[in-house]
Amino acid sequence: ALLVLAACAERSAADRAAAWLVAQQRADGTWGSEHYAVLRSGQALTPFVLHALLAHGGAAGAAAIAPGLEAVRRSIAVDGSIGYADADLFEYPVYATSLAILVLARAGAEDDRQRIDAMAHWLLQQQCKETRGFVADAPAYGAFGFGARGLPPGEPGHVDLTHTRFALQALAAADRLDGGVRTRVTVLLD
Repeated sequence: ALLVLAACAERSAADRAAAWLVAQQRADGTWGSEHYAVLRSGQALTPFVLHALLAHGGAAGAAAIAPGLEAVRRSIAVDGSIGYADADLFEYPVYATSLAILVLARAGAEDDRQRIDAMAHWLLQQQCKETRGFVADAPAYGAFGFGARGLPPGEPGHVDLTHTRFALQALAAADRLDGGVRTRVTVLLD
């Protein structure tokens, strides 16, 4: 009986959290921060919130998902990236693009296939690998960073496991996690 009560209480908290997220959605379908400039535009926060709502399921987020997905689709640049729309600062492009792939793949609309392919192609270019001036014994070899533009060859910018993990999950969801990507990541994690 206690397990059933705990499960009901937990679900209720998740439903309340989903309802709160839905209430924060803007009229244009995005979610953005009122406090942090780097998350203000919603390029990274919108796919993040959609990822949470899609994982949660339930009725609370259902009405917010379609306009959120449309906002994500509108934010994809010609090169397949998301996160560079603000001229003053970039909004975690690897993270935003990875999460966008995950939510569009999960939503499963057939007309999103080209979008997902373009984003995956862009994401593949972000891995620290030979074509970006990295050798196998470089500390960042195989990692994915924030997606900063204009870095000199062999300069990773900021890299971390969270960006790398989301990039790998996104590439898997897009059917683009090939042997080369896996090999480079294995070198990083060994």
